[in-house]
Amino acid sequence: MKAGVIGVGNMGSKYAVIVATPHYSHEQIAARAFADHLHVLSDKPSGVYSRQARQMEEAAADVVMGQALYS
Repeated sequence: MKAGVIGVGNMGSKYAVIVATPHYSHEQIAARAFADHLHVLSDKPSGVYSRQARQMEEAAADVVMGQALYS
């Protein structure tokens, strides 16, 4: 995984992850977090292609996915 991603898949009592990595890795990291029923806050864009954003939205069935934009 990329630097700064710690423990996705073994989060213990955590409820959410913040994805602040290069955008091409957002889908993979978010999918792992969603599989563990964790909420995800991702910086923009959520993915390189719109397909990735749709897949992330579908994977977030029982959790919240949000995006942050800093400008």
